[in-house]
Amino acid sequence: METKTCYACKRTLSVEEFHKKGDGRRRAECQDCRKIFRKKWNRLHRSNTAKINRKQKMRLKSLWQIWLKENNHIKCSICGYNKCQAALEWHHLNPGEKEARVAGLRSVNKKISEIIKCVLVCANCHREIHHMGPKDEDTHPNS
Repeated sequence: METKTCYACKRTLSVEEFHKKGDGRRRAECQDCRKIFRKKWNRLHRSNTAKINRKQKMRLKSLWQIWLKENNHIKCSICGYNKCQAALEWHHLNPGEKEARVAGLRSVNKKISEIIKCVLVCANCHREIHHMGPKDEDTHPNS
């Protein structure tokens, strides 16, 4: 059995008691010490990380809104609905080209490269498109 000494508590433990890093090497501190460290760090930095996350979110949201307005992507491409942006969804014209859900992407550049493969439709039209099935999608007005 291979052992390792924890940097923090100085206990000699099995290597299985140490988390693996992304490169495959084991951390210097055991799982128990790592847990204590993370709790302390989170408590000390909670307000700072929340502020940074809020700022990043607002910046990305404003960039996204500007891009949408510049490219006239603020209404359903089928029925013209534009009352509530939350009711608008991206429909991939070719599902085989879909790399990710647009809503799940954080980078504005990645979002733009993904929506180039899509059309913006309202929730009702999106449900109708998927209900029609793949063979009827050829009747989609923007195909």
